[in-house]
Amino acid sequence: VCAALAEGCPVPVRRVGVNDVFGHSGPAAELLKEFGLTADHIVEVARTLAGK
Repeated sequence: VCAALAEGCPVPVRRVGVNDVFGHSGPAAELLKEFGLTADHIVEVARTLAGK
C-alpha cells in the first residue's frame, strides 16, 4: 500500500515494525515495548520524520 501511494505523491516514509528476529511470547504490552511498537514510540518516530 505504501509503495502504491508513494507513486502518486512521493513523501518520506519510515517503516515501523518488527525487525527480522524470531518471535517471542509474553504479555502484549511487554512485547510492544520490546519491539518498539508502543504508541509513544510510533509518535516519536513520526515527530522525528516531521522534523519536530
